[in-house]
Formats: sequence, C-alpha cells, structure tokens
Amino acid sequence: MTHDQLARVFPDGRTVHVPSNGGPLKGYELARADIERRGNGDDAATVGKKPSLFASLFKAASPTTRMMRAARPHPSRMRSRLTLL
Repeated sequence: MTHDQLARVFPDGRTVHVPSNGGPLKGYELARADIERRGNGDDAATVGKKPSLFASLFKAASPTTRMMRAARPHPSRMRSRLTLL
C-alpha cells in the first residue's frame, strides 16, 4: 500500500505496516512497542476459542480425517457381517 492509503487506514500512524516507498509512518515505533508488549499473539481472546457454528458446519475435513473415514466400513456393511456370524 502507498503511504497515503496507510495514512487513511491508520490516521494516527500507529501501524507496523510499511508503505511501498519503504518509510514507516510516524507511529511505527509505538505500534511495534505495543506488539512486543503483547507477546507472540497467544492472548486469552484467541487461545482455545471454539469455531462458530457456521464455521464448524462448513469447514473442510483434513486429509487425515478423510482417509480415516474412507477406511471405516459403512454401518450397513457392518450389520450384514454381524448377521452372518
């Protein structure tokens, strides 16, 4: 982003994003100090947060989960095996 675009998004200049011209905005050092004070981003608001209902309904299964499901016999096949025993 250009300097002017970043200045519109961050009017106080407090951002660690650097414009395409390479010179940081006036609040760069303050924003950097804020981030360092917060730590690595594992704050209480995000740690262990469960996904929303919408996200849990429509999330894609991982490749491992898909392989596990494919390896599991279908319940109808399991019933036919039990009746044979």
